[in-house]
Amino acid sequence: MTGRRGCRVVGTPAPPDAEREHLRQQRQEPVRPERRRLHVAVDLVDIGVRLGGAIDVITQRIVDVLMGFPPIILALALMAMLGQSVNNVIITLVVLLSPSAARTMRSSVLSLKELTYVESARAVGSTTTRVVFRHLMPNCLGTYIVLFTVNVAYAIVVEASLSFLGLGSPPDEPSWGGMITAATASLQRAPWIAFFPGLAICLVVFGLNLLGDAIRDMTDAKMRGSTSQT
Repeated sequence: MTGRRGCRVVGTPAPPDAEREHLRQQRQEPVRPERRRLHVAVDLVDIGVRLGGAIDVITQRIVDVLMGFPPIILALALMAMLGQSVNNVIITLVVLLSPSAARTMRSSVLSLKELTYVESARAVGSTTTRVVFRHLMPNCLGTYIVLFTVNVAYAIVVEASLSFLGLGSPPDEPSWGGMITAATASLQRAPWIAFFPGLAICLVVFGLNLLGDAIRDMTDAKMRGSTSQT
């Protein structure tokens, strides 16, 4: 192959993988690869929260079984059975996040449906659909958003942990956990290679927790204000 100025190109560099580090810094920037992980975490948290309360008895028994296992042990077992791929990481995170989301939202709905305004809506003939969408869902929004931010942060930590242990994303898929694993070989010579991916994980998780706390404080203040007015 001959270039534009007559230079003969013998070959092209191989892409980075678990054995070759060439140009890995261009494939594994600290922020850009994990944007997809954030989108995945957002989607699976939404799925996990929406599953709560579909069929109460069956759902709660499944939740009890899943919550009986330590989360990291369950994640390792699922990834060992399913294999190493991005899709299997998504499935594992859905299984881990759905039980706590379903249990939390169920408790919130059960406490709200016994309040006076819900009973008044039923007394005047409101349908179940109207009660759910008019009274229950808006008042569960604060809990939903806080749970949303916490579980997104949790999903990022779990995905990074699985990738660090070699059971998460494949080596050719950029991942903060994979970056830290690849940097362990040169940890004494260049510790910053592992420092910045770890710092990125800490900053994102810390920021999401602060966001959840701020939203919780805002919703609690609105609820206290509405209660004092009544």
